[in-house]
Amino acid sequence: MGNATNVADSNIEEQPRIHRPLASGCQEFRFAVLLPSSDFSSTIECRFEYTTLNSKQPYEALSYFWGAPAFTQRILLENKPFYITPNLEIALRHLRYPDRERTIWVDAICIDQANVDERNEQVARMRDIYSHCTVDLFWLGEHNDEVSRGMEIMEKMEGFDITKLHSLGWRGMAEHYDKRYHWYPPPVDWTALQQLFRYAAIWERVWVVQEISCAPRVLLISGNNTMEWDLVERILGSNDYYTDAFHAPFSHSADTLTSDVFSQAQIIKTQREIFRQMQTGSESKLLDVLARFRFKKATDPRDNVFGLLGLASDSLGVEVDYHKSVQDVFTRVAECPINASANFDIISQSQWAVFNNPSRHLGLPSWVPDFAAPGNATFLFAQRSVFSAGDPSCTVPCQVSPTGQLNIEGISLGCLKHLQPWLSWRDIHKDKSIRHRFWITAESWLHNHLSPSQIQGAEPYSATGEPAFQAFWRTLVVDCADSPTRRLSPTDVEHDSKIFTAVHNDVSAVDELLKLRSARLLLQTMDDWRPTLTDTGLFALVPLMAEVQEGDEFVVLGGAKVPLILRNVRDEDGVGRYEVIGTAYVHGFMDGEARSLVRDGKLEERSIGLVEGEVLLRGSQ
Repeated sequence: MGNATNVADSNIEEQPRIHRPLASGCQEFRFAVLLPSSDFSSTIECRFEYTTLNSKQPYEALSYFWGAPAFTQRILLENKPFYITPNLEIALRHLRYPDRERTIWVDAICIDQANVDERNEQVARMRDIYSHCTVDLFWLGEHNDEVSRGMEIMEKMEGFDITKLHSLGWRGMAEHYDKRYHWYPPPVDWTALQQLFRYAAIWERVWVVQEISCAPRVLLISGNNTMEWDLVERILGSNDYYTDAFHAPFSHSADTLTSDVFSQAQIIKTQREIFRQMQTGSESKLLDVLARFRFKKATDPRDNVFGLLGLASDSLGVEVDYHKSVQDVFTRVAECPINASANFDIISQSQWAVFNNPSRHLGLPSWVPDFAAPGNATFLFAQRSVFSAGDPSCTVPCQVSPTGQLNIEGISLGCLKHLQPWLSWRDIHKDKSIRHRFWITAESWLHNHLSPSQIQGAEPYSATGEPAFQAFWRTLVVDCADSPTRRLSPTDVEHDSKIFTAVHNDVSAVDELLKLRSARLLLQTMDDWRPTLTDTGLFALVPLMAEVQEGDEFVVLGGAKVPLILRNVRDEDGVGRYEVIGTAYVHGFMDGEARSLVRDGKLEERSIGLVEGEVLLRGSQ
């Protein structure tokens, strides 16, 4: 599935008027009946049949990659010239029977692409169209030797448990990093499996996600070679892997082959299971679906939303409407989950980057994710309830102005006072010299921001009353312990405090950092975040990649699990107007303390307007 709003070689508006209007009120749609020919090279001919889903007439549906929107290939549709893309034309040639008709639903032919109202109606019914077909013909492209070999390997693997790859007799080796044993097929087989499940262009497209997830049966086709999708699901097995959009498709202990080759297939398998469960009343949240498939592509940015709506159990009032602009569609999609959940997860735990995202659409409000350009976002934890900085819920419906300004209430924790350069420590677990440099940098930060008496413990950290040095290292590990991620207990604090103190007193003991209860989080956090200090004396972490500036403000919002970093861009009529820069960790204010101080009269809550991102975006390019 794709769209044809920007046609290169042939303008779709110039196509002949072949499609008669669909009848209203009866959910009518068209089939394309592919006429037979024993001559592979002869002109493709099709005719229409008009029907409804209630007729239960059997039909197949086609999933394919549009390619460039160049409608250069001539076919005959209802005995009239009609132009389609080269990839669709070659697919129809392979799918055409020599001796009988074949009834197929294919978007570029069966939807009148020049009729926006019809597109709106038919695209909204894609879930029904694909879930009622007999089979989804998943077109991988013309014959490819490596893809064919990949299919052969899959046939040989039938009956194997993906977690027991050693039974295939492949080469194995232990990886130093995770101490696990990994299995590797011969390079030619590895390449073949990657070509089958990763590199075929169709896997990149957002529309095929809904199509393959909803269809009762899927047949993968490469030239004249075919493979049943059920074979893939049987090999992957019924293991309980994460289905949440914020986790990897496999567990952290997955074999390299499993995670490298089959990740995409596993995500689709999971989505198919979720779709089946939806039929019995299970929930599939729109935000989860959008996040899970955020790296898929579409010619029209709006299709990164419209192409996935059918996979959510509740679209939250978001409707397919190609009359609306990208900005209007994306703002609506951001607004609806806030109103449905009464929280700001879509802002405070967003997987769509704002800063350092040059592909982001200009003019989008800074609080609205660009659902067509995910970038590389930095947020605190996939587990959504580790922190609760703000109230559990916000006031709904949220107030969004016609220009996209979101009006909310916020509690300021202070502004960024000083930003010292920081480094990424990706290999801290492997290299003692890097661990040594890391700690020297951390000590330098301490001495630049704290007085000697604070470092020595004479002056406590104001927000919690604990020693300032302890508050500092708890900030570096976001006050959490590892596996599974949990907040530090008093026992954890006592254990890790001894280690941090030992390293503070003698840097030669830096290897002891690997024994921390929070060791993994220290490595991860220091790779993506850097410490800073507010003008109110609070320790904070800000995303390493965000272009934060002195004066940026740390604000707690009701319904936001972590504080936000905001930038005041203009102040008119006494109303603060801000852009969202990113999320933050602020030590001592991650569990609702800000609200308590408001009740005690020590902090104030004020109105905040989150505005368009034009200034923000100029700074990110």
